[in-house]
Amino acid sequence: MAGTTAINVPLPRLKADLTGTIEEMLLTDSAFAGGHTIDGRDGTFAMRLHENPGTTRRTAH
Repeated sequence: MAGTTAINVPLPRLKADLTGTIEEMLLTDSAFAGGHTIDGRDGTFAMRLHENPGTTRRTAH
């Protein structure tokens, strides 16, 4: 069955590196975000994400 494998991480461990040296900080102006689980086993998370202007993604071939 296709799906995503994810781990449950405590909130304090989710802090981003704010120095800007490792990763891009992506923020959204949308108020929509949500998650749901079924029987504590299967789950989903969704949000609307708007990347920073000028951000480009390159795909390695």
